[in-house]
Amino acid sequence: NTLTDLDLAVNSITISGARAIGTALVSNSTLSTLSLTYNWIEADGALAIFTALAANTSLKTLVLRYTDIRRSAE
Repeated sequence: NTLTDLDLAVNSITISGARAIGTALVSNSTLSTLSLTYNWIEADGALAIFTALAANTSLKTLVLRYTDIRRSAE
């Protein structure tokens, strides 16, 4: 079986977790939907994920509701 949909909503994921997700997305070729709703990834974590998407062709849906991406960790 292949994982295609992953819902990580409400998992207390922070910037460091988002960076790890970004790293995983670079080499993942099967995930098509990822939900990170209600986590604290902030702008820096979102940037890591967005950067990874340049190398990922399988992810079609990314849900980032209530992730505080307007806030930077400065």
